[in-house]
Amino acid sequence: MKLLKNLFSVGAMFTIYNGFSLKEAANLKNLKKFSVFSFVSLISSVSFLFPTDAKAETRTYKLLANNGQGIVIPVSQGDVIKINASGQVHTHPGGTVAGCDIWTQPSGLKNCIYVSQRPELDGLPFMALVGILNGEKIYIGSNKTIQCDSDGELVLLVNDWVYDDNTGSLKVKVKN
Repeated sequence: MKLLKNLFSVGAMFTIYNGFSLKEAANLKNLKKFSVFSFVSLISSVSFLFPTDAKAETRTYKLLANNGQGIVIPVSQGDVIKINASGQVHTHPGGTVAGCDIWTQPSGLKNCIYVSQRPELDGLPFMALVGILNGEKIYIGSNKTIQCDSDGELVLLVNDWVYDDNTGSLKVKVKN
């Protein structure tokens, strides 16, 4: 915090766009006198003061429902992975199993009879977005944050046991 105060003191000696110093810009009543360009310039001129996570990046993937291999993401111990998903998937269009052969979101179908009948689903919602991390299957759904305890791979896929009859896709955003 002391460094921050010192930098603002030094910054007060420098003039930015529209003739306002950093010290004047910090005064809220002067803020309305700033143009948008000036305000952006002010923010970018002090952005080095705030720590950023240089490693963090967001990637977007298209996960096809018929992809039984999934999306493989390398992870390291200590990584915090944030996952957001949207889209719709369907198993077996034309199928007749009530509550199972329908379109669903990344949250999947928790009331589908397959959840209790098929051990491959591990009790997780049918057709939901799931992840496999260090051999353990975990529910992802539409939104999940995962703390990685070791190096390895996170595999994202739709929770099913037969993939070639599936259709649709999920847009999956992964930030790590």
